[in-house]
Amino acid sequence: MRRVPGRALWVTAAVLVLATAAACGSGSSSDNNGTGGGGGGNAATPVNSSTCKSVVNPDGQLLVTSDLPLNGSSSHQTTQMNQAIEMVFEQAGWKAGKYTIAFQPCDDSTPQAGTWDSTTCSANANAYAQDPSVIANIGTFNSGCAELEAPVLNQAQPGPIAMVSPANTWPGLTQGTKVAAEPSKYFPTGTRSYARVVAPDNFQGPALALTAQGLGVKSVYILNDKQAYGAGVAQYFEDAAKKLGIQVLGNSAYNTKTGTNYQALFQGIAAKHPDAIMVGGLICENGGQLIKDKVAVLGDNSKVKLFLPDGFTTSQTITDAGKASEGLYASVAGVPTDQLTGAGATFVQDFQDKYHPDFVDPYTPYAAAAAQVVLKAIEASDGTRASVSKNLFGAQITDSVLGSFSINDAGDTDQGSMTVDVAKNGKLVTYKVLTPPSNLVETFPDQ
Repeated sequence: MRRVPGRALWVTAAVLVLATAAACGSGSSSDNNGTGGGGGGNAATPVNSSTCKSVVNPDGQLLVTSDLPLNGSSSHQTTQMNQAIEMVFEQAGWKAGKYTIAFQPCDDSTPQAGTWDSTTCSANANAYAQDPSVIANIGTFNSGCAELEAPVLNQAQPGPIAMVSPANTWPGLTQGTKVAAEPSKYFPTGTRSYARVVAPDNFQGPALALTAQGLGVKSVYILNDKQAYGAGVAQYFEDAAKKLGIQVLGNSAYNTKTGTNYQALFQGIAAKHPDAIMVGGLICENGGQLIKDKVAVLGDNSKVKLFLPDGFTTSQTITDAGKASEGLYASVAGVPTDQLTGAGATFVQDFQDKYHPDFVDPYTPYAAAAAQVVLKAIEASDGTRASVSKNLFGAQITDSVLGSFSINDAGDTDQGSMTVDVAKNGKLVTYKVLTPPSNLVETFPDQ
């Protein structure tokens, strides 16, 4: 997933973050050489932040953090993601080659916001950078948070902290976009330290547009949350829809504030008589009410179809929207959990046996895969931050939860499959798995 407040907010926050990012080290010979900490059998030092929970396996030498929103509508999913990370580390015996691992989950949200918080993301990144034990970070969940954290972790001393996201899909974190200086502004040192295990939105938008075309949609009205993720995936959907001959009746922002009623918004849209609505946003942004009001004004989702990105592809959408969710279509990167095979199927069974979840959320296996990437990078490294970051790129991951895949020099996975789910009888079930053709996947030169 991916989300960010407006660009101007990003610039202001990023400047503040970079201005306060500390260069730190313990003064030991290993730290001066870029060590992530804990060498020589010493236990890792926990991150000194109230947003972080207790360290799991505190005797581990090298500390891996996770950075996820643990409040609000995403919490069902992110709680599972932390469980998946811990389970992977536990099954590896808390070892990566000759190094032992400790794990500390951290929260980048606030109860008040109910989602990721820019101030918290910035503070977390600085806390990781200032702790010489931190060797890698698994996160973030939201692309907006990643946009704030990646430059800080990239400039951390002594050496950049590897960042592996299980859920960020904003293309600009790794690729050129229409936004100035992407992706170079996230890597001020000139050396990349960020990778992800999910396909970005320039795949997701076209996947939803292809689904709409296949369902006979001739016209669509698009709403977006004004953030990098929501507005971005909405734009990629719009561009693909136009190429496919679907008439785009509009693409406008909506108010994401909790308590907002959207009936007047949809009454205005109703005058345009769309076949479908596409929303670029998140369930935690008052998404349940948005869906309810769409159905109340425009009719159920069989009459005027509803297409949503992975910010809504969670059981929380069914909970928040209730009966109004029936028939909606929602996309998510990769193949569905129930279609994973080999190590993936084993992971799902082990996860169910250990944690007994009511529903395995779509990003749970991706969190496990991100943990596997981190373990492989640490194993191949010399134990320093710089070496772990370097070993993210060109990595060949075999027999993982997601099967075999590689991370290219930009930090992207070579897996481009997308799943589209449909809400049926109170559950999200697989409707289609597809890979958009290259002519619908927009790419731009790096800036």
